[in-house]
Amino acid sequence: MLDFFTTIDDFVWGPPLLVLLVGTGIYLTIRLGLLQVLRLPKAFKLIFAEDKGEGDISSFAALATALAATVGTGNIVGVATAIKTGGPGALFWMWIAAFFGMATKYSEGLLAIKFRTLDDQGNVSGVRINVADGVVTNAQEAGISVKTALNQQALCRPMITIFK
Repeated sequence: MLDFFTTIDDFVWGPPLLVLLVGTGIYLTIRLGLLQVLRLPKAFKLIFAEDKGEGDISSFAALATALAATVGTGNIVGVATAIKTGGPGALFWMWIAAFFGMATKYSEGLLAIKFRTLDDQGNVSGVRINVADGVVTNAQEAGISVKTALNQQALCRPMITIFK
């Protein structure tokens, strides 16, 4: 029985997942017009500019919170493990995956902001809550990735202003 689950684990966490994750990042990078590079100066300008928007926290605080939730200690330990296991070449491939992952993370945050709603008390409900409440019944029809529908927090306000 253990061999069966090991075979499934090796398949799921092997090349198909890698191709799916990096492939999605490459696709989104192309569709968003190399957003990670071309919009970086404007993103820095918006992050460090005087915040004139509405809300409880600044744009920089929202970005820092979203990045802290994304990175976490597991990713820090994962980098050390990958370098120890795979050698210095693993670092290069992590940079490549991270570059294309930026477009994926941007898309997730943008979709989370687009599909958030306000409840009766004025509290913001993210996509995860909307799916649970049945507001968004079919995530594929709404154009939401499964990860966004289940995990994404709507904290990345600076992302919307990049398109303005």
